[in-house]
Amino acid sequence: MIETPSITLRYFDCRGRVQPLRYYLRARNISFIDARISMKDGAAAWIEIKHDQRLTGPFLKLPVLHWGELQLAESPVIHEWLHRKLGDEARLSEQENLQHAMLSSSCRSELMVPTGMLLYQDLMYTGTELGATLPGIVQRLNAHLLVLEQALNDWHWFDKAKLRPVMLADCLLWEELDKLQTIFGEHVQWTALPSLQDFLANSAGAVVFRRMLSEHPCQMTGRPQEADAVARIQTALQTNNQITK
Repeated sequence: MIETPSITLRYFDCRGRVQPLRYYLRARNISFIDARISMKDGAAAWIEIKHDQRLTGPFLKLPVLHWGELQLAESPVIHEWLHRKLGDEARLSEQENLQHAMLSSSCRSELMVPTGMLLYQDLMYTGTELGATLPGIVQRLNAHLLVLEQALNDWHWFDKAKLRPVMLADCLLWEELDKLQTIFGEHVQWTALPSLQDFLANSAGAVVFRRMLSEHPCQMTGRPQEADAVARIQTALQTNNQITK
């Protein structure tokens, strides 16, 4: 186990932007306090601490990582800092570090963001019809996954991943694939994505990640009534004939 100072990772009691960090620290056997802020009772727990920069960082937002006396905010910054601090940057070549950064960025911008916006659509864009926007979102996600499958195979990413410790880009990728499977199911073109499908089922961290989700079930996002939103999406997927499997 790597020697570290006391570590606290503070975020809401949902998966959100911080779940890959939880996966990473657990998979790498790094002890940390998983400080989760309840979203119940009108977010009373969050309101109580929001303006305390000692807890919520310079921007009064979460996540915040406390590494001993050091405080880090913004999840991409935390990811990049841990990638260097825990020796992963040194384990990879210059080209592999660029690939790690590109994969991380792609997971956030092309998978996490559109999925999160879809779950919040009725709250953010009142009056927008789910049936009108869903086909385009699903088609774009599937198109990107095909490109991602090809790129990662070209990089020999999955073969190399078997020979090294779990890294943050692996955790990001697994988390987003798992959420896609949960929300879209068979409407993700898994048969055209054998490498990604195998990574989701059998990657080095998958057992740890699934155990963590089982030990502490929680929402994918902070959206109120998220289960109802997912159910509406799944109903629309079944009834909209514009959405191909």
